[in-house]
Amino acid sequence: MKHALTLSGLITALSGLPALAQDGLETIGKPVDGGMGFQFAATELARDTFALDWLILVIITAICLFVGALVLYIIVRFNRRANPTPFIYYMPSDLLIAGEGRMLERFRATPPDHVVLVHKDTSEFGARFFGRDYGRDLGAWIRRDYRPVARVGSMPLQDERPGMLLLRRRGPDEGDRSLSEIAPRP
Repeated sequence: MKHALTLSGLITALSGLPALAQDGLETIGKPVDGGMGFQFAATELARDTFALDWLILVIITAICLFVGALVLYIIVRFNRRANPTPFIYYMPSDLLIAGEGRMLERFRATPPDHVVLVHKDTSEFGARFFGRDYGRDLGAWIRRDYRPVARVGSMPLQDERPGMLLLRRRGPDEGDRSLSEIAPRP
């Protein structure tokens, strides 16, 4: 047993010698404080992989710059689609404060491409429906200069049934057909 322990100790001592022999050698891939990137490429495959990584980075950067330029172009080019009038709501109180004549003047100067009529009974304001009980001039202008594109539910602003109507501005070649055939006034 004594010889076995001596032999075991000798093997253990000798197994640490290769580690001592490497102390003076250059270490490849050793971490460096604050270091970024890949380890040193020891094979041709590793060098090719690093080159591919760099190429993909260049391609992604080019694509991002191109998409950014396209988004900027779209923002600048199609900005005219923004609402050209400062008015959003057309409740009786809004028409009184802003003035229906002033609103209509702004709409005639810069008419929107689309108008959405949404059913809202405004009896609590003392006038029930837009274009009939209040906002008559603005409603008449919309009926004359816009054509229906789509409708959801019932015809809005006619009775108690809810609905929405999408209208598109008439082009110069569409004539002066009235909206009354789809939205008759009671």
